[in-house]
Amino acid sequence: MNNEVLDGEREFFVTGVRTYLEADDAMTEFRRLVQHKCRTVASRRLDELNQACGMHWTVKELDDYFEKNDKNHYLGKRIEAKGFGGVYFCLRLSREDASRPFDAFVYLYRIRKDLANGLWDRPGAIAPVTYKSGHSLGFGRPLPEDKIPDFEDYLDQAVTLLLAFINESGGLQKYLAQNVKLGTDAIK
Repeated sequence: MNNEVLDGEREFFVTGVRTYLEADDAMTEFRRLVQHKCRTVASRRLDELNQACGMHWTVKELDDYFEKNDKNHYLGKRIEAKGFGGVYFCLRLSREDASRPFDAFVYLYRIRKDLANGLWDRPGAIAPVTYKSGHSLGFGRPLPEDKIPDFEDYLDQAVTLLLAFINESGGLQKYLAQNVKLGTDAIK
């Protein structure tokens, strides 16, 4: 190693030692604030979600959610549908997508790719699916940087998209019931 690299590493280490606690506290508070905002929106829309999904969720069932990978960080809340997956309410921060670095997202997640196939195979006529994978259907709203303080409004719009999709699909319960008929335990 040359001296320039060693000097840069030393400087980075010294800066890290001096600022680590404050940076960690700031990140923890930011995560708490985002999760609070997600809880507020999910709580406000919980009756509609229960009706559309045929569930009986309560606010107490909203759990903290944090996930990161090489491309994105997700912060928010989730609610579990036992044996199926759940619904995730979150802020997505993207490293890769410069055109959409911030999104308000609601994901319908299934733990296995053989659950609710009819729902995953449906095109979104009224509410287009923003993101689709083998395990997730995502309904997102791009969050412009100047609208970050309005995150709750954008997340609420994403919930509206999810609800429209589920309602136009005939509800979530019918897809869960199909899995029970096939012998999988999708509800419990």
